[in-house]
Amino acid sequence: MTGSLLASQLEVCTSPAPHTARRLDRRRQLRFPIVLDLHYAVKSGSVGEGLLVNIGSGGLLFRCPVRLPEGRPIEIALPWPFLLNGECPLQLRIRGRIIRTDPSTVAVAIQKYEFHTSARHGEKTSLARLAG
Repeated sequence: MTGSLLASQLEVCTSPAPHTARRLDRRRQLRFPIVLDLHYAVKSGSVGEGLLVNIGSGGLLFRCPVRLPEGRPIEIALPWPFLLNGECPLQLRIRGRIIRTDPSTVAVAIQKYEFHTSARHGEKTSLARLAG
């Protein structure tokens, strides 16, 4: 699927998240506020869970209880809130690089993303294999 589908499927809001509005001049793409659970794996590092804060075709921000290392590759999986053809659950898998961290959030520049079908709605994905 393409990047334009990501923006068109997100019908939650077309305005930027309030805490990101002051940074819009540095971004090329809009970010859309959306709250979803996610799983992440930092290459050669930690595996864990977080909470998506916002996403756009160029990047995302998520809440994380641990501070992740900047500059490291990361893979993220999250259940997509829309069904394919109204019946098949989807999962969004993202590859990117951690560009900023603070004690509670992680910013990721998206390098690649793909939609995968899930066997069951709400299926959890193990990213443990990606961390090695």
